[in-house]
Amino acid sequence: MPRKRAFIVTDEFSQRFTRKITPVLEGSGFKHETWAKCLPEAPLENVKECAEAMKRFEPDLIVSVGGGSVMDSAKVAWIMYERADITEPWTVSPLDKLDLRKKAMMVAVPTTSGTGSECTPAAVVHDTSIHRKIPLAHDELVPDIAILSPEFTFAMPPRLTVGTGLDVLAHAMDAVTTPRPMNSPTRSHFRPSRWFFGGFPRPTRTATTERHGTGC
Repeated sequence: MPRKRAFIVTDEFSQRFTRKITPVLEGSGFKHETWAKCLPEAPLENVKECAEAMKRFEPDLIVSVGGGSVMDSAKVAWIMYERADITEPWTVSPLDKLDLRKKAMMVAVPTTSGTGSECTPAAVVHDTSIHRKIPLAHDELVPDIAILSPEFTFAMPPRLTVGTGLDVLAHAMDAVTTPRPMNSPTRSHFRPSRWFFGGFPRPTRTATTERHGTGC
């Protein structure tokens, strides 16, 4: 039987959006705790701090609410929570079985568009001690549920909206040229590029909803 304990991972800016999520959790009988200390670029020490907070709370549901750094932080902290033997993310191999979800499931609620972390098996953390980014890729890191609410992107300033829009375009172009596409490039990858060029001028003035769906 699930214990119905939800651990919300977010940052100082995105914490405002959790106020729309916690009533839903409470209505479903969840006890919850919010950890709003995520930092940009997911510094490794910060991620480890998040993992320790998870271990103390012992959730069976992890909810990440924020941009790519928040979702990546939650993913790597999730690994450390589920697997006490893994203390350094660089030891994770995409070929080894992680056996996640024995303790908790993952829900991702993006508040920006472009990184696609809510529906991909990838995460990137930053080891500040050696000034190195550590990429992780594992099929088990794909969140169980992704909730895309365009309303959560309305607070993005135009500059950030443009930046995430360009991120969408970069992902779409990369998906077209990859030698190992997951789906038909015509259906899944060329279309977001057309959507991008059709809707790009508007977000430069005010945030819109189009980029959110295209990011996935």
